Amino acid sequence: FNTTKIPDIYDNIKYDSLHNRHILDGLRSIYIAAKNVANFVIPQEYGVFQTQKLRIGRAITQDLLLHIQNNLLKGMEVEPTHRATLYFSSESHLHSLRNTILLSDL
Repeated sequence: FNTTKIPDIYDNIKYDSLHNRHILDGLRSIYIAAKNVANFVIPQEYGVFQTQKLRIGRAITQDLLLHIQNNLLKGMEVEPTHRATLYFSSESHLHSLRNTILLSDL
């Protein structure tokens, strides 16, 4: 059983349940099963131990963290050029960002 395919299966089922609901009957039970397995497997993709999760998270999110830091510094200026920033990212980056923030003693 290849667990590396679980995130792909979950993403595909999630997409189809949102965009092809009219075609797919009974998808809810498959979606729930895939989600339960994915909730266990996906966070482990980015390291099993805390040191691994932090190292992998930093490597993946370093550019994003620098960008966020620069935007925070710009927002603290007397006359900020912008007050809101939207970030669009993948789920893998969000897992890595979460791990980095939680494990780096910020």
